[in-house]
Amino acid sequence: MTQFNKTAVFAVFDAADDQSVTLATQLMELGIGCKDDAHPLCMEWASKKYGAPLKKTQRSEASFDRKTAKGNAAYIAVYRVLTFLYAVPKVGAVVKEEKAKPKFNAEKAAKALKARYTKAQLEKILAAW
Repeated sequence: MTQFNKTAVFAVFDAADDQSVTLATQLMELGIGCKDDAHPLCMEWASKKYGAPLKKTQRSEASFDRKTAKGNAAYIAVYRVLTFLYAVPKVGAVVKEEKAKPKFNAEKAAKALKARYTKAQLEKILAAW
């Protein structure tokens, strides 16, 4: 296994963590409070930076032609920037301690019903249901 300078690597991780918060805070001060607000502006920025024209589609207001190198680069840049600034953990990433629900056991349920009711009572219950 390759040996890494963990202190230096962790310093880079710390800088990235601090920087994303700092940049998101700066955007909030400029009036961009969430990823949805930033998305159209980020697309416009990527279009200018990579020279990829925005096109209108049926599903969304605008998108890039991902079949072209410039369009694909702009799409990836938008995804990368917005994910960096507004990273949200995936569903299930935050683990909550939950007790496992016991599986339904038909045999135990049948035994419990037999112990609680007489055969005639069970027949009436089943007939009414």
